[in-house]
Parts: sequence; C-alpha cells; structure tokens
Amino acid sequence: MSNYLRSSVNLDTYFQTFSTNCRTATATNIRNGGTDLNARYAGRDNRAGNAVTAITSTNFTAGGTDIVSRFNRVGSVFEVQIGGTTTYSGSGQTPSLASYSPTNVVVPTITGTQTNAGTYTSANFTVGANIPSTYTRSLTGTYNIQKRVPYTTDPPTAFSQEFNPNDGNVYNLYTVKSNLVALGGGPTDSISISFLSGQGYFKVGPDWSLTPHTTNTSTGGEFAESGVGTIYFGVLFGGSTATFRINAGNNPNYTISDLEIT
Repeated sequence: MSNYLRSSVNLDTYFQTFSTNCRTATATNIRNGGTDLNARYAGRDNRAGNAVTAITSTNFTAGGTDIVSRFNRVGSVFEVQIGGTTTYSGSGQTPSLASYSPTNVVVPTITGTQTNAGTYTSANFTVGANIPSTYTRSLTGTYNIQKRVPYTTDPPTAFSQEFNPNDGNVYNLYTVKSNLVALGGGPTDSISISFLSGQGYFKVGPDWSLTPHTTNTSTGGEFAESGVGTIYFGVLFGGSTATFRINAGNNPNYTISDLEIT
C-alpha cells in the first residue's frame, strides 16, 4: 500500500498501479518511499471509462491541480476487437486488429493462426500479449475464414470445338481450372465435375474420350498441374444447356457449386 491516504482510504484503492508498457504520468513531486507517485500509478490514458470517478479529488495537488486526473482508475479496461474475412488457403491465417481502446498506450499484438474455414473468436488466438498486466482485458470480435470456391472461371469459356464421329455431333470444349491448394507440399485435394443435366464428354487420356460420362475426378497427371487441378470436358453444341456441379472431394473447406453452360 502507498503511504498516502484520503479520508483514511489508501490511494491504491483508487488508482491503477503501474506495470510495464503503462503510460508514465508527469512527475508529481509527491514521493512514496523516495519514489515519485508517477512510478507507482499508471498515467491517464485516452479511454474515457478509465478515469477515476469514485472520488473527485484526493487533496494532493501537483502544479496546482489535484492528482486525481493524472492517473487511471483501479480496474482500468483495455478493449481489443479482432476482425477480418479471408478465404481458405491451406495455410494458417491470423485475424486483423479491428479496433482497440485506449489507443495511446500500446498497439495490441495478435498471434496464432487458424487454417480451416469457419468463424473464430479471440479465444482462438493470443491477443494483446503486450497489454500492461494491470489492465482488465476485454477481448471481442470474430475472424472468418470463408470456404474456397473450387474453380476460377465462372462461367467457363469454350476454347475450341470437337466433332464426335460416334454420334455425329459437335461439342464445345471447356476447362475448369480449380484453385485447390496443396497441403503441406503434398498433392492437391481432388476436384470433380458431375453433370446434372445435358450431355457431356470428358478428356480421360491424351485424346478426347468420345464416350459420354456423367462424372470425372481429377487427382493427378494431366488433370492436376502444380497445385491447380484442371478438368477438360465438352458440352453438346447447338443451343443445348448443361448444368454441372464442381466439387472438391468431401473437403469441408470448399464449397460445392453448380454452374450452367448454354
């Protein structure tokens, strides 16, 4: 306890004690054990709610002004809100600093990562490890990692046409190049296309397969190129409509999307 009382109540009852990174108030020339009170109590920050309200004065003055306005109150709060939205990348990601108060003490740090799609709170990270220990922390906000859409072209654009001698029809040829990620340097998740309507053909080897397919899955080789899965397919030409579903296996970090080609 300090050596100073106000109406028999020790000043420690009213003021926030000083800890590393707190603001240092201007010297008071009032000493406690030979040390100025500005080394005992945290200097007043710019958060309104951290002002002393329990008393209006201490009866101790410095430079003609009561020291009640020079220091923070006991139980001063440091509020930090995390935020941000990003997209699943296969790597750990960290939220941004949405807001903090007071703003003239320290800029709070945020460390720790989350990888999978989902909504995360401040409890999932280390927030404000540099906040002075004598503050009461209020940590709020959320960080969202959105699912990844497993393709980059919407809608796909035909790059050529091909005649199918088996049925005498012409097919527009398309590719879907996914933005799948390689986890830990390994292979990508597989990408698949399933036709929901219309007639489609897939390339399953060096040449186009002229056998109709309803699904095809890309897992490697020509269907996957350095972390980017690619599927080649054809849709019947001549005003027909095809609807197909693009999927990245059963990975919950990806969306399932239906696209239509006319």
